[in-house]
Amino acid sequence: MKITRRNSGVSPFRHILMVTGLFGGVQAVNVVASLIRNKCAALFLGPDGVGALSLLNTLVNMLVQLCGMGVSLSGVRRLSLAFDEGDVQRIRSVWSVRLLTISGGSLGLVVCGLMGHWLLSPAVLLMIVCSGELAILKAARRLRWLALSQIVSVLSSLLLTVPLYIYYGASSIVAVVVLTALAALLPVLFCSLRVCPLQFPKANTLFPLSEMRSMFRLGMAFTLAAVIGAASEYGIRVWLQGEASSQVVGWFSSAQLLTAGYMAILFSALEQDYMPRLSATSDHRAASGIVRRQLLVLTGLTIPLVLIVMVLLPWLVPLLLSSSFLPIVPLARWWAGAMILKSATLPVAYLTLARGRSLDYLLLEAVYYVFFVISVIVGWHYSGLSGVGVGIFIAHVFDLLLIHIYARYQFDFRL
Repeated sequence: MKITRRNSGVSPFRHILMVTGLFGGVQAVNVVASLIRNKCAALFLGPDGVGALSLLNTLVNMLVQLCGMGVSLSGVRRLSLAFDEGDVQRIRSVWSVRLLTISGGSLGLVVCGLMGHWLLSPAVLLMIVCSGELAILKAARRLRWLALSQIVSVLSSLLLTVPLYIYYGASSIVAVVVLTALAALLPVLFCSLRVCPLQFPKANTLFPLSEMRSMFRLGMAFTLAAVIGAASEYGIRVWLQGEASSQVVGWFSSAQLLTAGYMAILFSALEQDYMPRLSATSDHRAASGIVRRQLLVLTGLTIPLVLIVMVLLPWLVPLLLSSSFLPIVPLARWWAGAMILKSATLPVAYLTLARGRSLDYLLLEAVYYVFFVISVIVGWHYSGLSGVGVGIFIAHVFDLLLIHIYARYQFDFRL
């Protein structure tokens, strides 16, 4: 049975707007649910319980990132190509993704257990398997099912965790983490099995090592780049705490949340729909057209939103945080301006991943984060918190130029 992708026949620009609205809405639901869940955690767990929950979630997310081997992205690329190569290749590629995620999840389960968290370890396995099933839905471009499964996951997680917080308090923390992972997996698994039922390839391809190795290489490059990014941001926070105080670190984190955090609502469609479409296109000219359209729509949506946020920041900060956070306004304005540059960078940056250039992607990310850290440090020495904002803006200018110059020489991409 050949799997056909959904094609609504709408124009490319309208399709991009529809997908951005769809997954922006999903991300908005996720943000609201997170606010409710965090409020309940603060009320019924107290500061100590919230701290313990944060540590366990951090541990699980770290193990998912490391043991998941980046299959959530490399699997999308491989499957996007496989869906156009016939049933035999599709079955083999889907099997490869599922085999990798089960293997990585089992490794994560054991590692988490050896770290003394056997009761927590199923959450690692469930979340890694979920990432593989999400990759299948993305590659098949069943966007409505993908959005629906994510909304059901978020709402079911909320309905499961809040009663546990109320009735069992801090003693429910481990159960909450595991049940949240289970609530994330089940709707996604239901949808992905309808698109790609569990099928085994021929006996001689039961362990397609070459295909798995290819996905592993790209996935690990993506994972290492994410680790470099996380280490850079952690290093900046530690450095700011040493140079100034924990209050400045709090201001830095809050400015990031108000700008880069909420702008992720617009950027979420890139991974869900844009990356599969780009990966399935082998022709450079056609790929350039896809990138240009995505860039135009994304920047067109980002610019007015950022300008509104920049104007309203003196009112938004006391409303969403408190008046004690007003010193972050200059930093947040620079950071918001950097999001315009990011909207013109990300669609082009995905070309490297879509073409499987794993080492190039890792090197580009590493160079950017080194420049980012240096810019922030220099900015702080020159002008304090406002200088940090200027440094972040300059780092995004550098990233924009770096990615566009690379794409022009490697893929002949021009605006």
